[in-house]
Amino acid sequence: MERFLSLCSDIRENVPLSTLTTFRVGGPAELLAVPETADEAAALICRAREESLPLCFLGRGSDILAADEGVRGIVLHTGRLTGLTIGRDGRAEAGCGVSLPELSRAAARQGLSGLECNGQFLDQVDAE
Repeated sequence: MERFLSLCSDIRENVPLSTLTTFRVGGPAELLAVPETADEAAALICRAREESLPLCFLGRGSDILAADEGVRGIVLHTGRLTGLTIGRDGRAEAGCGVSLPELSRAAARQGLSGLECNGQFLDQVDAE
């Protein structure tokens, strides 16, 4: 684990995946890495490839069934990669940790269209 600390400040051993999924099932991740930036994520991916370590990605944890025996290698949790910008040209750049409702709301605030199919999410999230 120590060899990854220089790449990502939040890396932990044997984290139960059940705490990170909506179904609340799953054994431990051998290593759980939670990068703060895309550069940290890229460095972790490169190191995992260099060392031939298994690597899987975990987003917001919806609709995920993790094995009770756990996951070998690195589980890269993308939940903190939440950068979101919408340019004047209407192009959006969203980190993989941005939820679809967040993206839909941001686009609507800019007067953009094209994400109307996610309107059901807008109503539900705005009501909270």
